[in-house]
Amino acid sequence: MPLHRPVQVTTASGVVIAELIDIGEDGLRLRSARPLDVDEEVRLHVFLPAVAGTLAARRCDFDARVVWRAGLVVGLLYADPTRTRPRIRKLLQRESTSRAVSSRTG
Repeated sequence: MPLHRPVQVTTASGVVIAELIDIGEDGLRLRSARPLDVDEEVRLHVFLPAVAGTLAARRCDFDARVVWRAGLVVGLLYADPTRTRPRIRKLLQRESTSRAVSSRTG
């Protein structure tokens, strides 16, 4: 699912700011402010805005590994997809709710 959100990426060498491009049950794609190395293990902090009157703003954290890179765009797979999938499903459901609310109010 396309999902453009700010992401904070914690690496062994520090914190990098990135933009989430899309997300799925097994992994995600993002554009980073600096190159990330293939096979680098990272912790992602995805910031989710509040959904009008239904859901508070929150942050979701995921561990992942960079599996490919094309310049500043990288593809990542979750470190523990079995544990992460239910959280991703909730995130995607939240995004669907947010889009439905926006279309009714916009």
